[in-house]
Amino acid sequence: MWLLELNQYQLINTDSRNLELGQIFLALKGANFDGHDFIEQALDAGAQLVYSEQEHQDSRVKQVDNCLKQYHRLANEYRNLIDPIVIGITGSAGKTTAKELLAAILSEKYKVHYTQANFNNEIGVPKTILSMPVDTEVLILEMGMRGLGEIDLLSKTAEPNIALITNIGTAHIERLGSRENIKKAKLEILSGLKDHALVVADQKLTQELEGQFKLISFEAQSQNEPAEPKYLISEGLLASIDACSKIAQQLTLSEQEITAGLKKFSPGRGRGDFVQIDENIFIDETYNSNPEALRNSVKALIERFPDDHKYALVGDINESEAELIEQVFAEIKKLENDKFKLLDARGLEAKAAQELLRAQLSSDKNIILVKASRSAKFEEVLTSLCSSG
Repeated sequence: MWLLELNQYQLINTDSRNLELGQIFLALKGANFDGHDFIEQALDAGAQLVYSEQEHQDSRVKQVDNCLKQYHRLANEYRNLIDPIVIGITGSAGKTTAKELLAAILSEKYKVHYTQANFNNEIGVPKTILSMPVDTEVLILEMGMRGLGEIDLLSKTAEPNIALITNIGTAHIERLGSRENIKKAKLEILSGLKDHALVVADQKLTQELEGQFKLISFEAQSQNEPAEPKYLISEGLLASIDACSKIAQQLTLSEQEITAGLKKFSPGRGRGDFVQIDENIFIDETYNSNPEALRNSVKALIERFPDDHKYALVGDINESEAELIEQVFAEIKKLENDKFKLLDARGLEAKAAQELLRAQLSSDKNIILVKASRSAKFEEVLTSLCSSG
């Protein structure tokens, strides 16, 4: 609508609290805020331009039909002006891990810009696009959703050259009602694909999409598995390594470059990294949880540490159905033996979960998986143990 000069796109700001002289303020509306309440503050701070859905007497204010749509228009304009290779990532689990893997690997050859923190929604994706440096060669965008239609918007804004679908699971099934609806929502990433785009997904999904796109399938094994990892390698992580390695090969990276990138990869706090406390090794998966991820993590725990005493301290799982949660807990309970025990900490706060664990630990070296949804705040279990150990 108002095509900006190239160097002005990065001046767009949606937060009047940190607006700087000469920036462009976009008055977004949210569940708990309305940017229109801060237009005067933005003008006083020296905004050169304000996008608003309301009329205003100041000539610096430009009225638009919808500020969120304008945000996406501007992001799409900038995406096409810079014209990097855009990789969109979605899936029920593993999106962030795949993003971090790709960034680590592709940075061996390209100038890479990628989603930070959890900026994977209708505000975070345009923010990420608009913050990329002008010399960006590869843009990696994580795309999350809470319902139908959301990834469609993100994909049409980002126009990916490559789409990676990590999996179709049951996360958010309580909102979408069925696995079929979850698949429908995830496949919205295909709506904005550039011509001749590449779609990377598991074999079952690529079979369904046969004839529509250039397809590459991946599986839960990889020749690039790290030799001495400092994090838990589950089937989901192996699948992500295989998928990301195949994308890297398509982008002409050598095996040496892929291996070098993998060595630099870290899943990030709460996503399977090892934490040594006294003689015990804790596997920190406190960032989030769902039935499929829990199942895969426990399987990896048992397979990777066959001779050690192992515990799975598992708290509340949100974003799923009660029946599916009970099913996975029952499955894990059946795996118990003299080397492995499930500690069901659902409904417990972090302090009570810690006491449950202390009461069970043997005096030998133990491997303890700590996993729960983010709201359970089970990272406090590890924080407390570290400070007391």
